[in-house]
Amino acid sequence: MKNKKIVIILFITIMFVSIGAFTYGLNNGGLIAIPAPTYTVDTNCIEEVNSMRLVDASDMSLKNRYKDLKVVDVHNHGGPSAVVSVDEWKSFNIDETFVFGNVSEPSAIGTDEQSFLAYKRLPQDILPFFAGVNITDESGVEYTKQQLERGFLGIGELAAASTYSPVLSSVKWKGRHPLDKRLPQIYELAAEYGAPVLLHIDPPDGHPIRVLEKALNDYPNTAFIFGHANVENTPKAIGELLKKHKNLYIDFFAGYTLQASEKGSYGIEDYIPVIEQYPDQFLFGTDGGYGMTYSKAATAIYETIHLLEPETACKMSYQNAEKLIENQQPTETQINKIQELSVLVKEKGEVQVNKREANELIFELEEKAVKLE
Repeated sequence: MKNKKIVIILFITIMFVSIGAFTYGLNNGGLIAIPAPTYTVDTNCIEEVNSMRLVDASDMSLKNRYKDLKVVDVHNHGGPSAVVSVDEWKSFNIDETFVFGNVSEPSAIGTDEQSFLAYKRLPQDILPFFAGVNITDESGVEYTKQQLERGFLGIGELAAASTYSPVLSSVKWKGRHPLDKRLPQIYELAAEYGAPVLLHIDPPDGHPIRVLEKALNDYPNTAFIFGHANVENTPKAIGELLKKHKNLYIDFFAGYTLQASEKGSYGIEDYIPVIEQYPDQFLFGTDGGYGMTYSKAATAIYETIHLLEPETACKMSYQNAEKLIENQQPTETQINKIQELSVLVKEKGEVQVNKREANELIFELEEKAVKLE
């Protein structure tokens, strides 16, 4: 019932914001921002993947064989250095990267800002998440709302639980479990804004996972991304989670599995059946090449793609990620910003935008406004 109320409130809010923007536009000129239609999937992708596989490519790397297939990396800590690093990401034909910086500690507030500034310079290449959320205090809830209003497209990575991670087990703002402290309020905001929340959870079994399942049940309208869920985890365990929870997405760190298989653990091929069983719930992540080179992490993505059915390859490579981003609608803050800037630069009319498109329009209008000063 709580989540139904959130959906109704969100609809009413968007309606009144749109009416307000329209009235403002009539009175003051400027652009009237109207929420965009729902995202539609490119149905040509399957045929294109089939064509890529028909090419005689015995001497071609997999990254080049699939260079025309859009690939999205949903987990990269390189937001602050993205302006420098993007060339490397592009060299592996990674088209878009979800970026942030530090995680669940005070310094992450600074790297969130750096990530957003990088996004303003590279809006076609990166998409910003934020991870500087103090889940121990109400200020973290307010920070989350402010960042989502501003234009960030996702929350995380957040350390919802960590016992063994060399980095996240000691951060100041980590949780003891996925419903600890202010995390429930964060999930409510994620549902309200339609933004995914990326969680670090280790170990991937026992009490943390039991609480994750409760969170998934309690907040069915929240899209949860289980970060690098295959790390120290089995295909069977992942399948059991996905069978019960449609709002769970798996960030598959293919590089980790490739490296682990070299030591005798599960290989990429062992995860293919569960990916094929739940093709709408898998995403690719590199974790920025953590514990290995970025090259190995990115190469493993293409090794996975090559083993998938064409439709699944399209979904996992980019379509599942796009749905999480493209269905988000512009916020009140964005709509007001578009109005203010468009009046300054003397542009008017109506424009349909989702949240991402609203960001890009704001960046363009800001540049025009600066030139008029």
